[in-house]
Amino acid sequence: MLSSVLNSPPAIKVNIAIMRAFVKLRHVLSIHKDLAAKLSELERKIEKHDESIEAIFEAIRQLMTPPETDRRKIGFDIKEGHDERILGDSEFVEAVLSRANEKYDRHYELKRRGYDLDRIAKRVAEIYGIKPREIFPKGKQQRKVKARSLFCFWAVSELGMSLRELARRLEMSPPGVGFSVERGESIARENGLKLIE
Repeated sequence: MLSSVLNSPPAIKVNIAIMRAFVKLRHVLSIHKDLAAKLSELERKIEKHDESIEAIFEAIRQLMTPPETDRRKIGFDIKEGHDERILGDSEFVEAVLSRANEKYDRHYELKRRGYDLDRIAKRVAEIYGIKPREIFPKGKQQRKVKARSLFCFWAVSELGMSLRELARRLEMSPPGVGFSVERGESIARENGLKLIE
């Protein structure tokens, strides 16, 4: 107030600065009002979208539930969980599923411990007294053939690699890898060899 009453140049400068500050303050407040209005409009749109999305999910749920019909069944009426003529008794099915689950768990446990093709090659090389890189190239030397067979067996049975993937890495045919796996299995069984001692 005093700056508007005084007539000196510094008072005039202060008065102008005060007016500019009030103008800026009014401008900032108007921007925030626009922003608040835009936010509330966005919230209304989102609420509408939520309702639409919920309606879509409800329609999908209705489509997923099969219609109830009184149609006559075609085929055999099986009272038990499975047809024992095909799968055998439930103990057999449970045993097969249990072994498959154990094998699956073993594959991932070995991978978690860091077992890969290089580590298997290192273990096989230790057993046969050769270098790991000597397992991979083709050859007819008996020691290297046995080492490669044991390597193939452990890669397939322990790591769960497919014959096709292993064949591609070893530059062999899948049937050749299959034969090596069989030979490696008999080598491991006859000599009591295990990947992890």
